[in-house]
Amino acid sequence: MMGVVVAAVVLLFLIGGASLASGAVTGAGGVDVQTMIKQTAAANSVDPALMLAICQRESNFNAGAINPTDPSYGLFQIQVFWLSSFGYNADWNLLMDAQFNAQIACQIISYFIGKGFSFPSQADIYNVGETQWRRGVRNIAYRDAVTVAWRSYSV
Repeated sequence: MMGVVVAAVVLLFLIGGASLASGAVTGAGGVDVQTMIKQTAAANSVDPALMLAICQRESNFNAGAINPTDPSYGLFQIQVFWLSSFGYNADWNLLMDAQFNAQIACQIISYFIGKGFSFPSQADIYNVGETQWRRGVRNIAYRDAVTVAWRSYSV
């Protein structure tokens, strides 16, 4: 039964991701997802192009994306432990709200910038996490994909 659920989630991700890639899908208040991400990033002093690039890599702009292996949730594929790190209830359902997910992603990026990380040149910290990073784990393919996307959104 779990295999069927995972297959359904993957199928929803693929179908939803294809339609969301253009940013045409609307979220709260009728604002499209990419516009909401730009607004949230700007309000939090985070580079909007970076946020768009990370979101493209993490979920392809699919607010309903779930990765059951981590698990991670929503637009920016955020793990639940981040919620308690920032003083929120550790409820994954919160991360399914696109606006809230983007807000937490801004907090995560700001956290890493505050620790001296540079984006997009060290964007893989977002993917591998601090513990793995300290152990020398890097995800160069992730970093490269985010950098390419960042350049396209920075134009």
